[in-house]
Amino acid sequence: VYDKLPQLLKAKREGNVMEVRRILSSLSKPVYDYKMIDDDFMLPIVSKGYLLSDQVSREEKLSFLKQVNKRGETNLTSLLRNFNLVLEKAERYYKSGDPRDMIRLKGDLPVGDWRDSENGLAGGKYPLSVNVGLVASSLKAVRDTLTFLRGNLPQELRRIPDERGLNSLKFYLEHPDKLEEMISVWEGAEKHFSVRLSPEEVRRRVKRFVEDEELLSPEEREYLLNQDISDGITLRDFLYKGKVPPVLKDGLEFLALSLDENGKPIPVMNSDISFLLFNETLPPEKLDKYLKILELPYPLGLRTPVGILTANPVLSDDKKLQRILNKDGYHGTVVWAWQDVLLGLGLINQLKLYREKAKRYQRRYSKLLPRIEGALREIASLKERYGSFVNNELWSFQVRDGKMIPVPYGGGTSETEANPIQLWSTAWLSLSKESQEALGKR
Repeated sequence: VYDKLPQLLKAKREGNVMEVRRILSSLSKPVYDYKMIDDDFMLPIVSKGYLLSDQVSREEKLSFLKQVNKRGETNLTSLLRNFNLVLEKAERYYKSGDPRDMIRLKGDLPVGDWRDSENGLAGGKYPLSVNVGLVASSLKAVRDTLTFLRGNLPQELRRIPDERGLNSLKFYLEHPDKLEEMISVWEGAEKHFSVRLSPEEVRRRVKRFVEDEELLSPEEREYLLNQDISDGITLRDFLYKGKVPPVLKDGLEFLALSLDENGKPIPVMNSDISFLLFNETLPPEKLDKYLKILELPYPLGLRTPVGILTANPVLSDDKKLQRILNKDGYHGTVVWAWQDVLLGLGLINQLKLYREKAKRYQRRYSKLLPRIEGALREIASLKERYGSFVNNELWSFQVRDGKMIPVPYGGGTSETEANPIQLWSTAWLSLSKESQEALGKR
């Protein structure tokens, strides 16, 4: 309906009754869109969750895999074809190490992942969400699921790749050590997205932003300058009084939103670390880095009183990006409900892991526990503070009377309208109970 509505309104304005009837009769028919590059890598992760679950019986799993689907093949065959595709797509970068051989948007299209607006990836061609957030996790899921299949359907696992010409899958089945190598290479892919700025460079870029009268109103500027970075040091202290809070003494590091055509990072801070928090087991040094951008207040980080921002273009030092990814940009300086929920669920995963690890490696893991809990509590409290507001698809903000408050996205100068009722409008249901249980444990 969302895709067909503009066509319907156009036909109605033109008085084309036949076209109006045709569109209305087809509203329930799906529109197939093949430009996305992320869903291929999601299926192995989802299927692993099902096939390796302790809550599903072996009989039920095998029954599902042997069931014939609408393609006229078993679900196992379809799953193995997906595995083969994932392996084929991941091979180029594994063999070359060149970021331009990573997973790229198709052709000249500007979209291909969840940030499906023209400016959502800031003009980039290689999304962080896919190349760092999904590929390595997907390859691990392939590996772990193949182990399950070897133990339960060994004959089918040998026969189907031969019959269907799944040559990449066949190779990695015969050479599991190479699959481990591929996983290791992709685990290091984030180095291509890494952005490191010295304290002086952070100060220069943020100062240029807050002093730009085209980008901020006087009220917004004053609000940001009064933000407490840490240890009682405000943004004004940092920018104009030479004070450097301990959290910024070594500068700031974050992962770029995307890579450009030449494989260079586009330095827009973003929330797509959510995929890593949710899918991966993160070592302390990585988690420390990710927590920092969730803790630092905007415009230095992603934290605001109204939620974790989807993007923060301030440190890009590019006025064009700061303008198109502002609080009127669909995937800009706004809050997306499902992203904040995914961040929350990812923090719960890390919290469980670190509590367990802290029992054996007390200092290395336990010192991060209060920070994980703090970040989770900040996200989980949004529902309590703003009620049903957070069931919107996304929302923006305004500064009024010295406070930042959430406002509905859409209308005015906004890039597009938001649809407040979508499947992810129910996302907070999955976070509320789990966060209460996680934070209730000590």
